Amino acid sequence: MKTNNDDISDVAFVQLLKKHKHILNKSQVPAAKQKKESSLSQLKNELQQNYGVAMTEGQIMKKVNNMKTRLKKNIDLKQTGNVPIILNEWQKLLNEILEGDSNPSIKRLDGAVSLGVASSI
Repeated sequence: MKTNNDDISDVAFVQLLKKHKHILNKSQVPAAKQKKESSLSQLKNELQQNYGVAMTEGQIMKKVNNMKTRLKKNIDLKQTGNVPIILNEWQKLLNEILEGDSNPSIKRLDGAVSLGVASSI
């Protein structure tokens, strides 16, 4: 039995994560938490059965959070200096799952208008 979570590729992990999107839900509503817990246990079982990788729920969440952090760091335009963003395959898939934009740190509101301030009254 393998216990190292590096034995599964990031692409395969994200594809499994795509089937269990409830894991990415931040809602603390009891029904959402229950769906998240059941999805987490199903993902844990799939990792064990299909890939022979034994991971706890905590390890799975840590891996998901680390992957999200690495993705956000790569797509943040303020950090990249407006250089063309090149993402790995797993980063593209995870960005689709998270429904990310090219720059998630700035979200424009639909119908919002920028107005100036008059210097004299």
